[in-house]
Amino acid sequence: MRSVSERCAIGAIRVLSLFLLWISPWYYGGATWSFQYLLFYPACVLAVALGIFSVVSRANRPGSGLPPVPAWILLFLGVFAQIQSVRTWDIDSQTARNLPSVQMQRMALGIVSDATEKCDLDSIGSEHRKLALSVEPLSTQGASSSLFLCGLLIWGASVVWGHRKAYPSLLLGLVLLGILVGGFGVVGAFFRSKPNLLGLFYGSSFSVFVSKNSAGAFLNITLAAALGLAVWKGEKIYSAVDRQLRSRDTRQWPWNAKFQYCLKTGFEKLDPSAVLSVLSVLLLAFCVAISLCRGAFISAIVALMVSVAVAWPGRRRSALLLGCFVAMVTAVVAMASLQLDQTSLNRIESIENFDVELEKQTGRLYIWGVASRAAMHYGWLGSGLGTFHVAALPFQVPSSEGWYYHAESLVAETVVTLGFLGSLAALVALLVSVRCLLGIYHTQRFREYLPLEVAGVFFLASQALHACIDFAWILPGVYVPSALFLGAILGGFSESQRAYRRIENIEVRQPSRSALNRNALLGIGFAALSLLFLLSNQRAVSVLAFAERMEKELRFEGAPRTAQGDALDYRPLVERWVDSSAEAYSSDPSARVSQSSTLLRLLANSIVYDTRVDQWEKRPANAPSDLAWSQTSPVVMRLALESASEPQRAASDRASVIESIGGSMTLDRLSRANYWYTRGQLLSPLDWRLSWGRLSTALECTPEQLKPLVPVFAATSSHAPSNLTSCSLLLHSVLSEQERLDLWQRAVRADRKESIPIARVMTGMYLDGQIPIETFPEDPQVLRKLYNEVFTQMSYPATHELLADRLVEASSKVPWTGLRKSTWMADIARETGRSDLEIENLTIILGLDRSNVPLLKRLVTLLIEAGQKDKARSTLRQLIRAAPSDPAIDSFNQQLAGMEP
Repeated sequence: MRSVSERCAIGAIRVLSLFLLWISPWYYGGATWSFQYLLFYPACVLAVALGIFSVVSRANRPGSGLPPVPAWILLFLGVFAQIQSVRTWDIDSQTARNLPSVQMQRMALGIVSDATEKCDLDSIGSEHRKLALSVEPLSTQGASSSLFLCGLLIWGASVVWGHRKAYPSLLLGLVLLGILVGGFGVVGAFFRSKPNLLGLFYGSSFSVFVSKNSAGAFLNITLAAALGLAVWKGEKIYSAVDRQLRSRDTRQWPWNAKFQYCLKTGFEKLDPSAVLSVLSVLLLAFCVAISLCRGAFISAIVALMVSVAVAWPGRRRSALLLGCFVAMVTAVVAMASLQLDQTSLNRIESIENFDVELEKQTGRLYIWGVASRAAMHYGWLGSGLGTFHVAALPFQVPSSEGWYYHAESLVAETVVTLGFLGSLAALVALLVSVRCLLGIYHTQRFREYLPLEVAGVFFLASQALHACIDFAWILPGVYVPSALFLGAILGGFSESQRAYRRIENIEVRQPSRSALNRNALLGIGFAALSLLFLLSNQRAVSVLAFAERMEKELRFEGAPRTAQGDALDYRPLVERWVDSSAEAYSSDPSARVSQSSTLLRLLANSIVYDTRVDQWEKRPANAPSDLAWSQTSPVVMRLALESASEPQRAASDRASVIESIGGSMTLDRLSRANYWYTRGQLLSPLDWRLSWGRLSTALECTPEQLKPLVPVFAATSSHAPSNLTSCSLLLHSVLSEQERLDLWQRAVRADRKESIPIARVMTGMYLDGQIPIETFPEDPQVLRKLYNEVFTQMSYPATHELLADRLVEASSKVPWTGLRKSTWMADIARETGRSDLEIENLTIILGLDRSNVPLLKRLVTLLIEAGQKDKARSTLRQLIRAAPSDPAIDSFNQQLAGMEP
């Protein structure tokens, strides 16, 4: 019998775990740091409750109430992440060179050797010149709280929900929660053109989850619970029917009579709860399908087959798997035929229409390749938990402007961020969990744990497979129910093994007092360590939450008239930043905000923005506002100062330039912004936004001093091509031709439209005939714009001619067909002076559109100029039939009459 204090502790654990379960999905799936800040309070209480349970638990069973092995592994990973976040190495430290992560950060900061001139880094105090293993220590410290919380939830669930009479309650809670969330998503599927209560649109998200991937993973967890409940109810009906059948003498009954009797009795035993459990399975399976998450959909199909194969008795599993597969395909076809939502049909169809080449450039294959290169670099110690969004940037070669915040695979992200060591520990936890799941004891006469095993197999199979191709477990809305489910499985394994020993009359040695004390100490140590780190991490999470809120509040783009941030607050951004920081952290605000690279970036951005606004408001009355705003860019100011500082220029020129950009006050402000950008980059060296801010505002640094920043900056900013173009212009005096070409080619690969700004930069660096036009892509639309607007016949005749040849060649390779291609080729031929090519394509067009008068007149003119009298006369007759009164006909007749036969 349990003592009163033990029952109270278990009751508290049960209430806390259910509370965490029920609150986790609703606020964008817990995606925000603000929500994870709220998780801190119940997590700390849960740690205390588990510690108390370890003290009061004195059952005579070895290992009773101890944290399971996966919980210990999560605790280890949390401690490991804490070690990653400790800022230990000075940027000038010699020992830092042996650590790939630290070495990468040094390169990003522009430190390639001891002789490197650090320029703006010299203004930073020694206490801020520290690096950690993590490339973004604050994020790692905040994210590690999730690992401690998961460890506590697994332990608590194994204590509370592992018993055969307890786990159905957890399954029921999961199913009810899944029905509420899924039902909300189904409503959104019918009204997908309107945002839901959280402002989320169906298609880009599902239900209350900000990500379809996380919604699909959550629904699979609840679907596993629904399957468990259905099996649990089915087992009760099966046992009742079996007992009733055994009470009769059925030895002489034919098989069909037995079947009819069992079927009739089974229907008689059906109760509303059994029917509802089956309906909940169907509803949740339907929700998984229309969530538009392909990974969850595929994972559910595979997990169902695995569950059936594991749970089904006998040897005919292959036939059963085939039947299960046919049933699933039939269900999918039936659902698709209803066409409730064409988007869901398209997403399901897209599974078979997988474009490998496209995926290699912009899809999962691309980002998995980036992750593999990053993992090989960071090695055993990783880049820091929760840092993939910046850690992988130096290894990207993007073909679009998108920025991958996650690796689209939890496995790939774990290998990068926690390194080979953390990934190996996670693999051990998975293997232990699988071993415990398959070791749950049940027989034909003792089937109480079969539903838990069926549900557990579906849960573990679906989530493990989904984790390979998605990043769903990032959100609390997924990892909280996952931890509780896993804890119930581990607790069920222990409880079923105790039942096995009881049924088989296996004698169990009573643990000694010293063993009980040791177990209690281990439990207290686990809870105390988790509580200690949760308390220490709370400051980091609070700063991250505040930074998240501030970033939304101070979001601005473009000129001031369209970028006021909060429409009701017209104060300078720096003032709003300071007031908000002081309000959030009344005691020692600077010490807290200086921990966040995001807050320091926002401060520097605000300084730059306010400075630009001051300059913009002083523009002449007749100056275009957009042009005046672009002239206030720090890059433009730097280029103007650099030009005025050339030796042949007089000192008065520099003074007048300084006066035109706002005088010494502007220089001081930009220098202050540069200081905060640099401080921020020391906290997150691979953040491309900080790196660019530091480059663009370093007025006191020479191009030679800034050049070491370029290699890593070029890689981390590849998805932001305009920055690469500006960088090539900013540091043109110290970059070699090959280095400039590399920057331009990276920019063009990410966005072909960047070819136009790059071409304008080239016009100031190269003479006609020397312009490297091979930099530009084989895109006829881009080449045509360059040909007509930048490298014109008047200004760049040689380049103009070279571009004409390339434009014609690229146009001939476009995959268009029919009238569209002929029209394009005719236009290109006319612009480039290729009359033969224009005649050829106009002939094709007029063969399909014989009454096009402008084209007929154009073709007649070309044929006359080419001396093709017979073809010109034939085309003229066609023109006469199409427009007999056209005044140009007489002129064409006169020209033809004057042509030599």
